Amino acid sequence: SIPQRVSRNGKFFLTLNHRERILASVNGDYSISLGKMTSCSVTIKTLFIHLFINVIK
Repeated sequence: SIPQRVSRNGKFFLTLNHRERILASVNGDYSISLGKMTSCSVTIKTLFIHLFINVIK
């Protein structure tokens, strides 16, 4: 429905849109996109990936 955004320290934001995609970025330099259809576009460090997965679980 309505996109939701959660920010932490102004450096991290998580956006959930009507297509149920999850977008996250750190300082606008790293981003991750997770779709329902097992497609994943990752341009961030592995460490942040683990942290991000822990946050959404």
